[in-house]
Amino acid sequence: MREYLVKLTIPSVQELITQSRKLIDLYGGSSLIPSILSQVFKKFVNNQQVDFLIPTKEVIENHPENITNVAYIVYKSDSEEKVKNFCEELEKEIYDTLVKTLYNPLEKWKVDSYKKLAFYQIKSSIKVIYGAVEIKERLKQTKNEVDKLVAYLKGTIEPDSTVIEGVNLYEKENNLYFEKDFLEFLENQKNIQNQTYPHVLGAYLCNVCGKRSIIGATPNDLKGSKFWEKLQVERYPLISESEKLCGFCLSKRIYKYKEAKIESVVNYAIREYEKDVEEKLLGILDKYHVQDTQIIYKENWEKYKIPENLKQELEDFYKDNGEPSKYYAFLMADGDSMGEKVDEAFESEVKLKAFTEKLSGYSKQFKEIVEKNRGEIVYTGGDDVLGILPKSTVLDTFEKIYDKFSETSTMSGGIVIAHYKVPLNYVLNELRKAEKTAKNKGKKGVYIKYIKHSFSSSGCFLKREEIEDFKEVVNIVSQQDFPKTFINQLEMLLKPYSTKEDLKEEKQIVENLIKYLINKKKFNNREKFEKLILKQTFEKVEDIVGKLKVAKFLAARSEV
Repeated sequence: MREYLVKLTIPSVQELITQSRKLIDLYGGSSLIPSILSQVFKKFVNNQQVDFLIPTKEVIENHPENITNVAYIVYKSDSEEKVKNFCEELEKEIYDTLVKTLYNPLEKWKVDSYKKLAFYQIKSSIKVIYGAVEIKERLKQTKNEVDKLVAYLKGTIEPDSTVIEGVNLYEKENNLYFEKDFLEFLENQKNIQNQTYPHVLGAYLCNVCGKRSIIGATPNDLKGSKFWEKLQVERYPLISESEKLCGFCLSKRIYKYKEAKIESVVNYAIREYEKDVEEKLLGILDKYHVQDTQIIYKENWEKYKIPENLKQELEDFYKDNGEPSKYYAFLMADGDSMGEKVDEAFESEVKLKAFTEKLSGYSKQFKEIVEKNRGEIVYTGGDDVLGILPKSTVLDTFEKIYDKFSETSTMSGGIVIAHYKVPLNYVLNELRKAEKTAKNKGKKGVYIKYIKHSFSSSGCFLKREEIEDFKEVVNIVSQQDFPKTFINQLEMLLKPYSTKEDLKEEKQIVENLIKYLINKKKFNNREKFEKLILKQTFEKVEDIVGKLKVAKFLAARSEV
């Protein structure tokens, strides 16, 4: 009996997360792959021919939420054909479970007329890539070989060219793009209206992913207005005004939905209040059966036409407790150089099992840290964590997660603090960029960025050892005697050096200019502020200006 190392992966899972308009999309997208793979792997976990390396049997049975999009499995067989059959069976089970998970709940929404299109969009939403290599020598060497094989196979993926998504799903005619008079063919409105060539009838694209055609469209209603306007009334706030989704994005939203209140990012912005004060505000909203928490902001009162009694209660609440924050935060982080550490763990199955179970244990600890800081975990798996938190606790949360993981490796993270009206998919894309920036700037730290309602923004990179000093800077900037114009003046003073990619030669000049401006100002803790600023790492002018802008934003008492 020979042993084969099987690697299975589902690429591009980050798109399932970032393609979100509501928090329910985010939760649905982040939990989809762990949910599907756990259901499939449980069917094979007691098979004597199958030995799960990543995830381990213990993770599959007891912590399925920690399963990621990559799996390594040892399969025992006396022939390559049986290994191939095993891989194909895994693939089929994954696609069948995907359809069962997403399409079955969708059927209750009366989508029979669009069944073919919705079914295709769900099944084609992921790709399953797998490869297998016989284990002849060391396990680590075999892993390198199967990694190369799967990487090659990922590169061969091509779009499906056999069908066209329009108002429904159509099989492509072989000669569609070989008409002699193609322009005349496209301009022949009579043929289009008579649906001789339905392929050219293009439905609108999904509001969430922007890639797939919406369901609900017809040849006479390409926007699907009739279908969606009805849902916007019957299913609000699950389906908001003007939303039109493809079959996959709609089902991703529905499958996690329970008959309960749908949370908004505003629910995390208001956690700037103490817990009892937050609960009092939510109690007022419950009293008036408010479904959309955005109603708490005065700027929305006219739009929502709220009753005078509710308006008065909110006014009284704000008089006692201050107006609610309009900003919330996302935190994304993962371990540095984890690929190398996984390779090292593949020296033996015993070492690998200990390593993967240790990583799995972090998930529970990360969840506890985030929840203690009044946030919620969106996703956690091994060294990866994604959470949503109040603005005021997010940096402390990163520190604690970093320190907890430090016994295994350093970490890099991204933090984005955003106004509640900034589109969620934009915020999530900026979050991914922030984490990538932290990796590019040397790892072992976090890139923190704020985005205002106007989309104006600034950001900075903080090494882990700089964070406490940075908090001191925030504290000084928050004092009433700190000069309001200091940061703008410093930015203008350093402008001649702002195009320099590296300040090695000019660093002393820049430091002297910083000292000069600080010494011109009168405020408490001036000497401490100078020491803290010059202690911070900066290679470019934007590094030091960015840190001060972020500090000013975090220190601000009023928000725009």
